[in-house]
Amino acid sequence: MDLEQFLAHPPVLHTDRTGSPVSWGASGRLLRYLDSSLQEGHVTLETGAGLSTIIFALNRCHHTVVVPDVAQMEKVKEWCDENNVATDRLNFIIDTSQRVLPTLDIAPNIDVCLIDGAHGFPLPFIDWFYMEQCLRSGGVVIVDDIQIWTGRVLYQFLSKEPNWIIDHVEPFEFFAAHRTAPVSEANEWNNQPYVLRRSFTTNSTSLSRKAFGYIFTYSRLLLSALAIARRKDWIELRRRIAIFRRSYPR
Repeated sequence: MDLEQFLAHPPVLHTDRTGSPVSWGASGRLLRYLDSSLQEGHVTLETGAGLSTIIFALNRCHHTVVVPDVAQMEKVKEWCDENNVATDRLNFIIDTSQRVLPTLDIAPNIDVCLIDGAHGFPLPFIDWFYMEQCLRSGGVVIVDDIQIWTGRVLYQFLSKEPNWIIDHVEPFEFFAAHRTAPVSEANEWNNQPYVLRRSFTTNSTSLSRKAFGYIFTYSRLLLSALAIARRKDWIELRRRIAIFRRSYPR
């Protein structure tokens, strides 16, 4: 079976809260992009399961699927069996991604990751954090449902990171990016452009937020100095002034 045949008659693999069949599958655009990113023998990882899982199987990837729903796994396998799609390279782990991903013993050799499991805060960020540890340099991460706030923030964050390059964006659908440098263990907030610009601190790259940061910092220091002066603790006041001058030189 080729990709277009599959997309012309996609199976319905999900159910709603009442147990009725419902199509929550990834869009044709995402599935086509995913298919174009895969090669036989790729090592891949996915949170969530559905039509995308079948795309990984069609491409004969060594694929790990983290999904909490046994029924979803069974439906994917059943469809693959009925349509002669091999599933011997699919490894289903039935649990939530926040439990599974921290325990995965995978070398950093993953070629493609797909984040399409739970979308509630902070789960897509947890998925990305642990998947990044497994991703090889140059490996690709694809994030679905960026019309949801969590996915959109992850896109905005990575689009500003110097060690990530955005490869493709479908507005209000998904994005794909690849990492260009090893994972940094000491990547603090003030080295992250997205975080720095949105912080109300004296080193923010946003002028308005930087100004607010100075107002907040100086006001707090002034109130502290006044409290010390009322106590007539002149030694402590001089010490605080010295610290201030070192921290905020002219």
